[in-house]
Order: sequence, then C-alpha cells, then structure tokens
Amino acid sequence: MKLIIVTGQTATGKTNKALELAEKYNGELINCDSRQIYKGLDIITGKDIPKSVESRWSLVERIDDFDIGFYSLPTTNDQRPACQLARPIPIWLYDIVDPQQHFSSFEYAQCATAVIGDILSRKKTPILVGGTGFYLRHLLTDMAQNKVEPDWNLRAELSLLTLNQLQDKLKKIDKDEYEGLNNSEKNNPQRLIRRIEITSAPKDLQTVKQTNNDNYLANLLGLKSLAFEWRFFFKEREELELLIRNRVQNRLDEGAIDEVKKLLDKGYQENDPGMKTIGYQQLIGVVKGKCDLETAVNEWTVRELQYAKRQKTYLKKLERDLYIDNLSAQ
Repeated sequence: MKLIIVTGQTATGKTNKALELAEKYNGELINCDSRQIYKGLDIITGKDIPKSVESRWSLVERIDDFDIGFYSLPTTNDQRPACQLARPIPIWLYDIVDPQQHFSSFEYAQCATAVIGDILSRKKTPILVGGTGFYLRHLLTDMAQNKVEPDWNLRAELSLLTLNQLQDKLKKIDKDEYEGLNNSEKNNPQRLIRRIEITSAPKDLQTVKQTNNDNYLANLLGLKSLAFEWRFFFKEREELELLIRNRVQNRLDEGAIDEVKKLLDKGYQENDPGMKTIGYQQLIGVVKGKCDLETAVNEWTVRELQYAKRQKTYLKKLERDLYIDNLSAQ
C-alpha cells in the first residue's frame, strides 16, 4: 500500500499531475489546501468543481462538526478542458466547514486520516494534493505538540497585536524559541501566534517528537507499513509570477467579484476565518468601494507571490525534517 503526495507552490500544476497519477494508480484525490476546505469559497481558491450535474458533492460522514465527502470529477471537466479522464475521479475534503468556522491542522489530520483509511480499505490509492505544508506535517509526523490544542480565545486576543508586539511577546516567553525560528516564521503573524500558544502551554505538552519514516501514519491506520511517494512542484520567480498573474485574471473572468458579493450578501464578514484568504481580502475592498480593481489585483498578485515563497521555504524544511529523498519536481 502507498500514499502519493503531490505538493509544491501555488499555480504550478499540482492538480493536473494528481489526476494523471489517479488514472495510473486507480487513485482518489484528497485536498490538502487550507483554503479549499471552506464552503462557498470556490472560484478564488481554485476548486476543481465542474458545473455538470454529475459532479455533485456527496456527504459520506461527519467527524465532530465537519462534513466529510467528495466531488466526483467527470471525464470531461469544464474547469480543465485539456484534462480528459478515462473515469470519474473523486476529490475529498473540499467544503468541510463554513467560512465562519475555525479549522486547525489538527482537525485536518483527523479528517484526512479517516479518508485515507477509507480509500485504502477499498484497494485504491490515496493521493494528497495541495500546498499547505503545515497540514502535511501534522498528518504525517508524530508531534507531541499536537497535544496543545487550539485556544481560540487566546488567538483572538493575539490577533489584535502588531507583528512587533507578537515578536516581543514570544521573546519574553521563550527567547530561545524565537531565535530558533527562520526569518519567514519570525515575520509570519500566524506562525508567531501558534508558537506563543504552544510555549504558553504546560511544558509536558510542548515537546516535539517527529518520525522520519512512514510508521506513524501506518500505525494510526492499523497497517504494517505504508509507502510514501512524493511529487514536489516549484517554479523560478519569473515563471511563477507569470503563472500567478494569469491565474488571477482567470479567476476574475470566472466571476471572482460576484462570488465575493454573494458571500458578503450571505452575512459573512472580512474577519471571518475563511474570508481572510488572499484574493477575497483584496476584492472585498473593491466591493466596499475602499480601493479600485487595479490596486486590488496588484496587491492580490503580490500576496500570492509572497505566499508561494513561504510555501517553498516551509516545504524545503519539511524535506529536511522528514528526510525526503526525491524532492525535485517530477
């Protein structure tokens, strides 16, 4: 039995490759994108949901407050006209939660583990696809810090602080912890908030233990072994910038602004967890008359490029931590 992991930077063709592998290995896709788990956030996040009737979402079970199901991607996909499939292929873990709900990497690992087990039990190949490295780390490694569960009240309090205030707070709690972060992590408010959350917890919950093999997930699933096959996708900055600019324009052509209007009309706010996604934040400004479209598009593109840089940094670190041999894109 094996688990295929297709990951890398945004806009680098991960889903097309995952679909190709699904056909080759009788596989089913599992979303590993922290934005595509939200219901109603479809166009800007780039969900591959064709408009045809046969692609309707199917609920399989509920885990806690989360809806676990799949879309069946048909052989002819109006989202990917160049990608024709020999059979419908399910993609799991889209639309798990409402945009107003919090959803952590701990909860993702819980949901993904259940889906992987289900796919393997049907003698098929699970294929994780997405660029959220933190989801991958929590799913694939035995981290004792997983015992430190999200403290949403603390996070709400910390979210009001500036970047410098968050840095100072972590230094005061644990200077060595702060100094051990890389430059990207030191300048990422979400990473700082999580580190403050962990270092504020009892010491016996803070120890990090990681495996560098496949045994952890296999043990959770009750398997003797589970082989991993990694596929990484990275691009040079100039090529990536062109891909991202084209993607942003495509999202606009597909109705991104109307999608934002509909979400706001339903009562969602710009500070809701799902609505903090890149693209939505910028277009909310356009819809509310706070900025013009050109300014919003430029900021959206810059934010996507910054995110892609952070993705590469984190995934390279994941490679070192897990001793992955085949990092180069395939």
